[in-house]
Amino acid sequence: MAIRPAYPDAGTISQNWKRGVQQNGDKWIEGMRNPRKDPKQAALAAKDSWKNGVTKAVQEDAYTKGIQSSDPNEALATAELVGTAGYTSGALARGDKHARVMQKIAPMMATAVATVRALPNATDADRENRAVAMIRASRNVGKQAKGR
Repeated sequence: MAIRPAYPDAGTISQNWKRGVQQNGDKWIEGMRNPRKDPKQAALAAKDSWKNGVTKAVQEDAYTKGIQSSDPNEALATAELVGTAGYTSGALARGDKHARVMQKIAPMMATAVATVRALPNATDADRENRAVAMIRASRNVGKQAKGR
């Protein structure tokens, strides 16, 4: 009889994880349909925890460390495994959300563009002012769309 190690090796952990993912898709969707808590209320209740975590991450320079430890080739390999069909189906599954958000953003952007296009454009300085005005207007639309 073989004795298992007290803690499995990395290969065993990865194999078990893959097996679990393959076998638990139904549990995942069931959990999404029947959460233990209201997700929005739970997120709002965790606001201080989020702030503390972000503050700690900034203090520890976690962003830089995370970027330095990332591997673009690994990301590419994952994208190639998911493939264009996975990308497309994932994006299209969010079509209703995209349409809902665009219903809010499109009229605000149309107003911003019309406002900027009404500005003078005879000189280089005018065109630079228009460019800056468009950047600011776009930023403002983003803030308004997010309720800020």
